[in-house]
Amino acid sequence: MSGSAHVSEAVRAERIASESGQRLLAAARRTIARDGVVGSTLDAVTTEAGLARGMVFWVFGSKDRLLIELLEADARERIQGLHDALSAAGSFDELLEAVIGQVKSFVNDDLAAHILLQEMASVALREPAIRSALAARRARWRSTLAEVLEDKRSHGIIAFDGEPAVVATTLTALGHGLATQAALEPGYDLEPALEEMRRWVRALFAPGRVADSGAR
Repeated sequence: MSGSAHVSEAVRAERIASESGQRLLAAARRTIARDGVVGSTLDAVTTEAGLARGMVFWVFGSKDRLLIELLEADARERIQGLHDALSAAGSFDELLEAVIGQVKSFVNDDLAAHILLQEMASVALREPAIRSALAARRARWRSTLAEVLEDKRSHGIIAFDGEPAVVATTLTALGHGLATQAALEPGYDLEPALEEMRRWVRALFAPGRVADSGAR
């Protein structure tokens, strides 16, 4: 059985898309939700998937590559959802609710997603490959958000002074902070914080704000 470390990216992609690859990804997500990243050993993941241990190496090449693919799969879904939700907004109020909606969706996501992101951030400090993958994921998210914000600004739907990339970074950090709060304290009521975020976003992006501030 040829391992994944010495195959082309096309072959690796085919193996990941296979039934076995998808079963391993789903199993890894479940074990991470239950046992965390460290506790999700290869034995635990393959037992959960009902597959032989060697399948991880055949499909992904290593546990790190399996975790990276989990991040990639999560990123693709989230980034597409972000783009679709914000791009569809045709007015300031629609965009405001789309932004808050994306934060709520992330905050209310399944526990495995939050554990994966939080623990992988710690692992990334020690593992260059994971650090690179996580940094690329975050860069794509910021870039997508910044592009949509700039497009909405060019059409007069929103107005803001700063660079789109910087604004996108700030909004992303706020969303991640709220999600971390929700994951650490499941009973904590985030509605007041989300309402405050709505007020901040309105103050930041409301059309006419820039012109009004310059007139004072």
